Amino acid sequence: MADQQLHAVLTQLELGSGSEMGPGAQPSITPKAEQMARIDERQKYQDALDAALNLSKTRLGLLRALGHMQDWLDELKGK
Repeated sequence: MADQQLHAVLTQLELGSGSEMGPGAQPSITPKAEQMARIDERQKYQDALDAALNLSKTRLGLLRALGHMQDWLDELKGK
Protein backbone atom coordinates (compact mmCIF):
# COMPACT_ATOMS: atom_id res chain seq x y z
CA MET A 1 0.00 0.00 0.00
CA ALA A 2 2.83 2.40 0.85
CA ASP A 3 4.41 1.55 -2.50
CA GLN A 4 1.18 2.53 -4.27
CA GLN A 5 1.04 5.80 -2.33
CA LEU A 6 4.64 6.54 -3.32
CA HIS A 7 3.83 5.80 -6.96
CA ALA A 8 0.85 8.18 -6.80
CA VAL A 9 3.00 10.95 -5.35
CA LEU A 10 5.67 10.43 -7.99
CA THR A 11 3.04 10.50 -10.73
CA GLN A 12 1.58 13.73 -9.36
CA LEU A 13 5.05 15.21 -9.17
CA GLU A 14 5.72 14.30 -12.78
CA LEU A 15 2.36 15.28 -14.23
CA GLY A 16 1.00 17.82 -11.79
CA SER A 17 -2.54 17.74 -10.50
CA GLY A 18 -4.11 18.60 -13.82
CA SER A 19 -5.83 21.67 -12.40
CA GLU A 20 -3.09 24.07 -13.41
CA MET A 21 -2.00 23.82 -17.01
CA GLY A 22 0.54 25.81 -18.93
CA PRO A 23 4.24 26.49 -19.02
CA GLY A 24 4.38 28.26 -15.64
CA ALA A 25 2.26 25.76 -13.74
CA GLN A 26 3.74 24.46 -10.50
CA PRO A 27 3.48 20.77 -9.64
CA SER A 28 0.92 20.10 -6.92
CA ILE A 29 3.45 17.94 -5.05
CA THR A 30 6.73 19.45 -3.91
CA PRO A 31 10.08 17.66 -4.01
CA LYS A 32 9.96 17.66 -0.20
CA ALA A 33 6.62 15.80 -0.35
CA GLU A 34 8.24 13.30 -2.71
CA GLN A 35 11.07 12.68 -0.28
CA MET A 36 8.64 12.34 2.62
CA ALA A 37 6.63 9.79 0.61
CA ARG A 38 9.83 7.83 -0.08
CA ILE A 39 10.77 7.90 3.61
CA ASP A 40 7.25 6.85 4.60
CA GLU A 41 7.29 3.95 2.12
CA ARG A 42 10.66 2.69 3.40
CA GLN A 43 9.53 3.05 7.03
CA LYS A 44 6.40 1.01 6.37
CA TYR A 45 8.49 -1.61 4.58
CA GLN A 46 10.85 -1.77 7.55
CA ASP A 47 7.88 -2.07 9.92
CA ALA A 48 6.54 -4.99 7.86
CA LEU A 49 9.92 -6.74 8.02
CA ASP A 50 10.07 -6.19 11.78
CA ALA A 51 6.56 -7.59 12.19
CA ALA A 52 7.47 -10.69 10.15
CA LEU A 53 10.58 -11.23 12.27
CA ASN A 54 8.61 -10.87 15.50
CA LEU A 55 6.01 -13.32 14.22
CA SER A 56 8.74 -15.86 13.43
CA LYS A 57 10.30 -15.41 16.86
CA THR A 58 6.94 -15.85 18.55
CA ARG A 59 6.16 -18.96 16.51
CA LEU A 60 9.52 -20.50 17.41
CA GLY A 61 8.98 -19.67 21.07
CA LEU A 62 5.57 -21.31 20.97
CA LEU A 63 6.94 -24.41 19.24
CA ARG A 64 9.66 -24.64 21.86
CA ALA A 65 7.22 -24.15 24.75
CA LEU A 66 4.86 -26.82 23.44
CA GLY A 67 7.68 -29.25 22.74
CA HIS A 68 7.11 -29.32 18.98
CA MET A 69 10.42 -27.82 17.90
CA GLN A 70 11.84 -31.15 16.71
CA ASP A 71 8.67 -31.92 14.74
CA TRP A 72 8.99 -28.59 12.94
CA LEU A 73 12.70 -29.16 12.22
CA ASP A 74 11.94 -32.63 10.86
CA GLU A 75 9.23 -31.13 8.66
CA LEU A 76 11.73 -28.63 7.26
CA LYS A 77 14.23 -31.39 6.48
CA GLY A 78 11.57 -33.27 4.51
CA LYS A 79 10.94 -30.35 2.13
